[in-house]
Amino acid sequence: MRSGTEADMIEYHFGLGRVIRNRWGLFGGSRLSTWFNTQGLSHPDDMSGVILTSFWRHLNDQPIELEQQIKTYQDYWKKQK
Repeated sequence: MRSGTEADMIEYHFGLGRVIRNRWGLFGGSRLSTWFNTQGLSHPDDMSGVILTSFWRHLNDQPIELEQQIKTYQDYWKKQK
């Protein structure tokens, strides 16, 4: 992960991302999914995306910019409506 780019994190969506979504209860009921809901994210894929991106940024000493990550997903869903 550290040697790849931030954009490369999409490669983890169906592997590690799925494990995070399923085992961390992001489909509902966990404290983490509830927290993400209060931040304006409701889709488990978005939640795991934020987690994976944040982890990459942590590994590479980059600012996590959590609010901007969340806003990116919110903007995406607004455009879809």
